[in-house]
Amino acid sequence: MREFFGDVAIYLIGRAVPAAVGFASVVIFVRFLGDAGYGSYAIVFSSANLVSVIVVGWLSQAVLRFQSQATADEPFAPALRFSLGWVSVAALVGAACLPLVSHTAPGSPGVLLATGILAVGFSVHAVYAASLQAALRARSVAVLEVSRALISLPLSLAGMMLVDPRFMGALLGAGLSYAMSSSYAYFLSRRSVPQGAGNAQARRLALQFFRFGWPISVWFGISLFMPFAERVLIERFLGTAATGQYAALYDLVFRSCGFALLPIVLAVHPRIMREHGLGAVAGVRKLWAFALLMQIALGTGVTVVLALFAPQIVKIVGLPPSNDLTRLVFPLAAAGCVWQWALVAQKILEAEQRTRLMLFLLLAALVVNLTLDIILLPRFGPVAAAYSLLLAGLLYATAVSISGLGVRPVRRRG
Repeated sequence: MREFFGDVAIYLIGRAVPAAVGFASVVIFVRFLGDAGYGSYAIVFSSANLVSVIVVGWLSQAVLRFQSQATADEPFAPALRFSLGWVSVAALVGAACLPLVSHTAPGSPGVLLATGILAVGFSVHAVYAASLQAALRARSVAVLEVSRALISLPLSLAGMMLVDPRFMGALLGAGLSYAMSSSYAYFLSRRSVPQGAGNAQARRLALQFFRFGWPISVWFGISLFMPFAERVLIERFLGTAATGQYAALYDLVFRSCGFALLPIVLAVHPRIMREHGLGAVAGVRKLWAFALLMQIALGTGVTVVLALFAPQIVKIVGLPPSNDLTRLVFPLAAAGCVWQWALVAQKILEAEQRTRLMLFLLLAALVVNLTLDIILLPRFGPVAAAYSLLLAGLLYATAVSISGLGVRPVRRRG
């Protein structure tokens, strides 16, 4: 357990700088771009993230699942490179389709270029960061995230001041920061990945990755589609300015929850997969229960603190003080913590490769979320979206916990 707590602490320290930069970015971008401009930035940024998660989620999760069990002569690295080639093409195609989704993202060459760089950067960064995580190299992951964060805001500001004062300049800076960090991530991960040889074997391994991970990729896509769909619906019903206000608070509050709780997920995930690979069923469940209880206790405290300082949070972001905006902080904080809980709650199902069941349960949560948004948003405003997200998260976390505990463990690989 000492090693586990040590990794949690390292991940927490490693996320402190990205969290601080994220908070500063929200505050600065709202002042640079205004409510409406930040709304456009938030929609396009979340769109690029959504595209990336859909096209690469299967690969990053396969790395976490299988790398620790790979033999020295297995062509793991060639399989990653082969897979990433197709992932990058898919990310560019998805970014090119962005103008079909939202009218805030016109199909100008600059916007498409910035979004394409961002989507590909997200994807490559995610895979090699997962490789470092699978190798239990928490310090390397922390160094990677800190270095990316330190260059992200300066590059975004440079993009707004030198290239385009609107949201496209900020997107271009963010995309370049991920492209640079991807190269660094590849360099850091090289000694952790079995190099092996053989093109045919590498392609077969890549196909094995895809067979395992595609439901998880869809799962991540759906999980990110929820906040993306919220923003699109708020934009349709209430306008771009309301979208920007909601997105600014969402980004600040959710990042706070992720900063506090995600290190537990990052530390426990490879350990659960390693225990499962060894056939240690009791070890898997002990780690699962311990991490989930840690998250529930910590998340409750985070939610209370954020709710108590709601007026100050609205003021710091630079939004006009109002009861409507202040009332958003509690449900956004609670929802952010609940969805972090869900990432641990589903680990038993992930280890047992019951990813299709996870996908079905998340689809049910998505239906609940979108139905409530469509019915309640026009009447109650953005606060309805926050509470809908919270309810969907509670339903999903409960369902995957019950389902995971009811699974009969099966030791298998591939």
